[in-house]
Amino acid sequence: MPARAQFRDTVLLRASDGTLDVGAGSALVTLYDVDTTMPIAEPIYVDQSGLETLPNPFASGLDGSITFWTAEEREIDLHVQCPGFSTLVVTVTTDAAIGFLTGPQGPEGPAGPPGTPGASGSDHDLRVYVQHVMSVLDPTGPPPPPP
Repeated sequence: MPARAQFRDTVLLRASDGTLDVGAGSALVTLYDVDTTMPIAEPIYVDQSGLETLPNPFASGLDGSITFWTAEEREIDLHVQCPGFSTLVVTVTTDAAIGFLTGPQGPEGPAGPPGTPGASGSDHDLRVYVQHVMSVLDPTGPPPPPP
């Protein structure tokens, strides 16, 4: 069976006070052929390889997620309706999974500057960044190391 094409996104609702909410499954999602009022005729799959399908329309997840698969990559008009909000209509593309292509190995690059023994440059940069974030979150410093 060929790989299916996936679409996923999250419904975020902005309240009048500016706060965001995921809608907790209150969004109704309908899939249409592009620039028509015709719901798509093909199956809308729940996952990448199973036989279970979704109805059209279907409800967003409790976390606001919209996730589905189609038999192949294609464009779809996605209509999202939530009580108290205008209907959102957007054209989206489901994305087919593709394998990673590996070409021939290229030449080795030049040696970089020396760094901290036992740490790569990106490891050192990450540690500095994490230490900075931790100092912002907890100015008293990190906890003592375990015995």
